[in-house]
This record gives sequence, C-alpha cells and structure tokens, in this order.
Amino acid sequence: MNATEINYKIRKEIKISALNRSPKYVYNKQNLFYKTLVEYLEYLQKRNLAESTIYIAKRNCIYFLSYIENQNIKNIKNITSTDIENYVRNIRQDLNIYTKKTYLKDTRLLLKYLYYKKYTEEDLSLYLPVIKVPSYNIIPNTISPDNLKKIFNAINRNTKSGKKIYAIFLLALRYGLRPSDITNLKFKNIHWKGRKIQFVQSKTKVPLTLPLTDEVADALIDYIKHSRVKSQEQYIFLTIKGTKYNIHSHFYDEYTKILKKANIELFQKKGIYSLRHTLASSLLKENIPLPIISSVLGHSSTMSTMNYLKIDLNQLKTCCLEMDDIYGER
Repeated sequence: MNATEINYKIRKEIKISALNRSPKYVYNKQNLFYKTLVEYLEYLQKRNLAESTIYIAKRNCIYFLSYIENQNIKNIKNITSTDIENYVRNIRQDLNIYTKKTYLKDTRLLLKYLYYKKYTEEDLSLYLPVIKVPSYNIIPNTISPDNLKKIFNAINRNTKSGKKIYAIFLLALRYGLRPSDITNLKFKNIHWKGRKIQFVQSKTKVPLTLPLTDEVADALIDYIKHSRVKSQEQYIFLTIKGTKYNIHSHFYDEYTKILKKANIELFQKKGIYSLRHTLASSLLKENIPLPIISSVLGHSSTMSTMNYLKIDLNQLKTCCLEMDDIYGER
C-alpha cells in the first residue's frame, strides 16, 4: 500500500464532516444577500488576495449565505448564534477535515466583516468552532508511474478538449505549476526563442523562471494552433466561449472523466495538485536537494517542501536518529 492509499484510508477512518451536498448553487441578483456577497468579494480584491483564494472564499460564502436564506431569514441583522450553531450541525460527512476547516475559516472571516460593517449586532464568528489540523497529518497525494501512463493514454489528443487537457497536464506534471498559475498563464510569459517560461506566482508573488522543454512547447503549440478559439484574449487557456479557462471551476469534471476512462481508483482524484505532488516525489527519489525542489515548485521556504518527505520512505529514513544519538551512550 503506497502513501496515497494510506492517506485515503486514514481520511476515511477520521470522523469528518462538511456541508450537506446540494446542486451547485447559483447566486445572482435574485438572491437576498447578493449585494452583500459582491461587496465582500470587492473587499477581498482590495486586499490583493490571490485569485484562487478569492474563488474558494466566494464558493464557501455562497454555501453559508444560501443556507441562511433557506432558513427564511430576510435580513442579515436577524441572524442569531442559534442559526450559526445550526449551520455547523448541518455539515455533511463526506468531505475531508481540511475542506471543512476551509469552509469554517471563510465563513468566520465573512462574519467578522459583517460585524465590522455593523450589519450584525454581535460578532457571530465567535460561535464557529476552530479546526486545527497539524501539518504532519497531511500526506500529499501522488500518482504511480503505471497510473500516470493510464491517464495520459486516456487523453484523446485528437480532440480540441484533449489537446488542452494534455497541455495542462504537462505543465502540472513537468513543472509542478499551481492551478492558479496555469489559469493566469499568458502569451507574454512564454519566451519561445529564449526557451523559457517566466511569470510571477499568484500565491507567493515571487517571480519564477522555468525552461521550456520540447515536450511542453509542442503540446502548447498543438493546442494554440488546433484547439484554442480565435480570440484577442491574452490568457493561453480559454473556454469554448473565449473566456479565461479557470482550472478550479472547469478542470475537475474533465479530469474525473479521464480517470473513469483510465479505470483509476477514486483516491487518485486530486486534480492538478496530485500531479504537482507527483513531481515532488519523483525529484526526491532522484536525490535532488530540497532547496532545488523548493525553487522548482515555487515554495518560499524549504519547510513547505519537507512535507513531501512523507511520501518517500527512503528519504524519510535518512531523518531518523539512532537511540544512542538521542540519549547518548550508556
């Protein structure tokens, strides 16, 4: 049983919960608290938060506001501590504890904002529980070489969608790019003659330069020439409507279809991040020093990269100390 399978088993055994599942909630002008949501998202944008952070916050706040609205609460000032407690009790059992932590964190920040703006008479965020998950509990998900081969074989590169997905897969697997950085990749970031990719990372705001390999260049050219819709938009990856292709909102369904076609177990369904983690794992197995892996993945500190030691038992063993080293010879 590899690290990914162990991680999946651990998560299944943990008593976890998350919001009761409902169809994707469309929040628009017909909803009671739409203006409040828009105002809050504008506030987040003014704080210069990463696009991916705002996207997740929007999703989580919609869950909360839709729940409140479904309780026939017509005014934000009428929300009580009992409503908050009931919201927490209505949290479902199938999302992992880390996702639940994110839901509550974003709801807490929204409630703090509402209190700051005097939309509520008390700070209702105090009634939300705080979930603390030790970083050593998290085991990154990786994909085995055999399953990687199955995934790439399942991508139909003769279709327009397949060409796009293939290029995205290579960017994630060969460079370990984050979803937000793939989403925001523009033509100006690709230096064809200089054979490099240069951009400022969305999460860390740190510039990153990567070599443009023939494999990735060929995949990008194939997508741009034969799949990408004609548009003046500078983002490389676009939807069929010509709008920016957001990895967070568009990629998951296509990836799920590919996994189903490849007949791969559900514990592999971790999207782009599993490819990023797989790159880190392969670099560790090649004994690449942690500082170099940190620079490749765009980590601001090697402490973040050390988390990947958990998926390489051989490297993890090198961190062990003999008992004599701890207690001294007797």
